[in-house]
Parts: sequence; C-alpha cells; structure tokens
Amino acid sequence: MLAAAALSVTLAGQPLSDLLDIASPAFFPFLASLLIGGVSLSLVVQAAVVLRPLRPGWPRPPAVPGLVPAMALFVAYAVAIPWVGMWAASAIAVPALAWILGLRRLWLLALLAALPPWLVIRLFESALNILFPEAALSWSM
Repeated sequence: MLAAAALSVTLAGQPLSDLLDIASPAFFPFLASLLIGGVSLSLVVQAAVVLRPLRPGWPRPPAVPGLVPAMALFVAYAVAIPWVGMWAASAIAVPALAWILGLRRLWLLALLAALPPWLVIRLFESALNILFPEAALSWSM
C-alpha cells in the first residue's frame, strides 16, 4: 500500500522526500492514498473474518459482491491519475464505484461524474491553493 502510494507520487514527478512535508503538493495525495488503502485493507480483513462463522450453527452473513471490483477500481484510479489527470480519472472512478455499489439511476451517475470531482478540485485549487499536477491527457478547468 505504501509502495503504491509512493509509486503514484514518483510517477507524477514528485520526489519521495516531499511526501512528509505538509507544504508539498505531494503530501495530501500521499495521505489520501494511505487513508484509502487502509480503509480498503480493513474492508478486506472484515470480509474475511465475517464470512467465516464465529460459532458453529450461527447463520453465515451474505458475501460482499462488490468488494473485489471496488478494490480493483481503486488500483486503476491510482494508476490512471498520472496519465489522464485528476479530473478525468475522478469523473470515471466516482460513478464507476457508485455503479459497483448498486446505484443504477443514470442521471445520478452523470451527476456523480461531474459534481464531486469538480467540487474537490475547486476546493483544493481555489480555496486551499493546492494545485493538482497536470497529466499528459488532462485539461484545465
């Protein structure tokens, strides 16, 4: 998990020494990837523990069908950010995760493709003055 976060930052051109400097643009993506990776890992562990009956005769809870595709989506999202940019990767990943988790209303998926990525990027670039790196295939807002 730590290696994947460090790899995503080094692919974006940031040296590893900037990861722990809070004023660095590399700090927040590294912190966010650690948080997302930790939460994902806890979901995997919980699924492994919960799927095994605690006592003989206890009912077995249902499996989590979207866990593996959601984790694959997080990995693909982390790999895609340096290549297509934060805006394009988020516009694809956010509604894809909603689809995996069961949302099937197309108008809500379209709203999720535009609104959350735009709000997050606007928050960081306008209010917090933290710029996201541009990728080869990204465009400016």
